Amino acid sequence: MTALTKDRNDFLKAVGDAVQSYAEVEKSQARLLQCILGVDSIQAATIFFTIQNVRSRNELFSSLAEHRYNDAYKKYWESCAAFLHTLSVFRNAIVHWHPRTIVYVNRSGDPSNAPKDAEPAIHNPMPGRGNTFLRLNDFKPFMVDCNIIRAEMDQFSEFLRDPDGADDPTLHERFSRPLPRQNRAVLQSVQPPKEPRSPPRSYRASRRLR
Repeated sequence: MTALTKDRNDFLKAVGDAVQSYAEVEKSQARLLQCILGVDSIQAATIFFTIQNVRSRNELFSSLAEHRYNDAYKKYWESCAAFLHTLSVFRNAIVHWHPRTIVYVNRSGDPSNAPKDAEPAIHNPMPGRGNTFLRLNDFKPFMVDCNIIRAEMDQFSEFLRDPDGADDPTLHERFSRPLPRQNRAVLQSVQPPKEPRSPPRSYRASRRLR
């Protein structure tokens, strides 16, 4: 087995693990929805997975939490929603970006300065945005983020089920504050250069009249 083949197998495994980690986050969100609505798991999953857009899902949770709990957990949920949005952008890249092999070249002419081995990656297929790559080492921070927010969702669900009987008296204060963590995996997008704007029609007309 060549080094590149082994690296590609490791890379594909990491892709699968990352997608599975995100699926676990969605499962925790469905459990949280079940808790807020007071319905069974099938009803909650039906509602949650019918809504495909992450922004719409976050708005759903925000509206329901405000309706049931007023502003008690607004700051906490807003920070969770921001975390989940950033997470979803990274997840979409993992699922939709195209495979590439990065080949390094020794341009110095110095034979002792050997280039790195070729490595598998994925990149944005959109024209003008293909300079951003995700490599094997980029997936671990994403999976850490998935584990963090999944644990937060599960703990929040348990708290909402019985807030008065919570074993930890600090939980009320904890869930009234924003998340203490930010995303480790943040996709740095490359925007295509903007085309120069045409002058207004009135300006072009005045130029012709002169």
